[in-house]
Amino acid sequence: MSAMVVPHPSFSTSRSKEIVDARSRVQGLFAVSVGSREEVGEVLGIGPASGGAEPVAVQDLGSLWARGLEDPDGPVREFLCTDPAAADAGPPRE
Repeated sequence: MSAMVVPHPSFSTSRSKEIVDARSRVQGLFAVSVGSREEVGEVLGIGPASGGAEPVAVQDLGSLWARGLEDPDGPVREFLCTDPAAADAGPPRE
């Protein structure tokens, strides 16, 4: 996976739409799948040290486990891992 960060002045010249303020509006949800909960923890350990924050609690859906990271400018990225065995078993029974 690759990502490119483009400063607002450069980005705005290549788009016909207004750039929104991600601190007050949702632009989209970008998720990255990693191999384990430990890898999610490694990534999220770096974010807050760089000024980011976790906007919501850990999401544990049984077969999918995710944590979010909001950077200081507002965009949110989610880092998740899946458990294939739990996915094969289906949703938890209540």
